[in-house]
Amino acid sequence: MDFRPQESFPPAEDPFTQAEKKRKYILITDDNEGDRVLLRRALEENQVHEEVRFVNGGLDLLDLLEQCKSPLLGPSRAFPCLILLDLYMPRLDGHETLRILKNDPGLKKIPVIILTSSHTLTDVVRSYHDGANSFLTKPLEYDRLVELIALVKHYWLQEAQLPV
Repeated sequence: MDFRPQESFPPAEDPFTQAEKKRKYILITDDNEGDRVLLRRALEENQVHEEVRFVNGGLDLLDLLEQCKSPLLGPSRAFPCLILLDLYMPRLDGHETLRILKNDPGLKKIPVIILTSSHTLTDVVRSYHDGANSFLTKPLEYDRLVELIALVKHYWLQEAQLPV
């Protein structure tokens, strides 16, 4: 018996252009609006040329990444080249989000940097145990944040060979 459809339907329209699909971008997950503003400024001061996208929490991050995996949206939909992940967010915290990311065969190759206000040894150990590629504590002073972003840019965006 032939189960092929007898009618052909046009493919679903993809809302993303080819350029958007292939664009290299950094995905930052942070629910604090003030921290997002400071991070955006620090990235601009460091002339980070990659697009930066922000999401409010772990659920939003996983939602966006699931869209990237969807065959309905096309095989070339871009994943972020780097994720900066805060730990303490409502609904789905960074620890659980990280565990989900690193246990998913389609997502585990994306480098994840924990960028959080925490500096407890428990959070550091747990993050690396769950697959974080790096753990950074957000500095209290803006100048130090600019320096930290410069280090991230130099290592993760200029020196390291990324899989995505």
